Amino acid sequence: MWDNVEAVILTGGASSRMGRDKATLPILGQSQSERILDQIQTQCQKVSSIGRRAIRDECFIADQTEFAGPLVALSQFQPERPLVVLLSCDIPFFDARIIDLMVMKLEEGDDAVLVEANSRVQPLLGIYRKSCWGNLVRLVDAGETRILRWVNLLKTRTISEVDLVTAGLNPASIISANTIEELNLILGNESAQST
Repeated sequence: MWDNVEAVILTGGASSRMGRDKATLPILGQSQSERILDQIQTQCQKVSSIGRRAIRDECFIADQTEFAGPLVALSQFQPERPLVVLLSCDIPFFDARIIDLMVMKLEEGDDAVLVEANSRVQPLLGIYRKSCWGNLVRLVDAGETRILRWVNLLKTRTISEVDLVTAGLNPASIISANTIEELNLILGNESAQST
């Protein structure tokens, strides 16, 4: 358990490509957001969510700007701890041990450590310094809505799928599902690996 790390889970969004609310999709008897909350609470004492409704017992922030995007939603969050794990609710097999890897990879002078999946940096799965929120709020106040504009201002490191395997973690633990087809593919691959 990390005392200096808190987490914020994004549970809002239109989920238009999925066709239904991703946060409430059932995965092995729980909603995706409940699975993530259970995982994250093994590593972080303070967990917040931003969205339409609370997941369960976390600190809940109602998204006042529903469907304006993750950058705008995150501007409503005020970090209290030095480090913030940021993640979306659409990672069916999220493994909180990734937090250990992110904390260890974060070096002096770095603003964030982000996960890289399928050769793309994933801004909605990473660990950020509390100090990054000043830039985020300024961007939103100036009318910016694109999260990559914020990330591009930061000094970042990445964790690759190779890093995950080297650390003994399943690469499926970082893959998000934006469509029902992607979700079925992830679920099928995971059950095939566990047999």
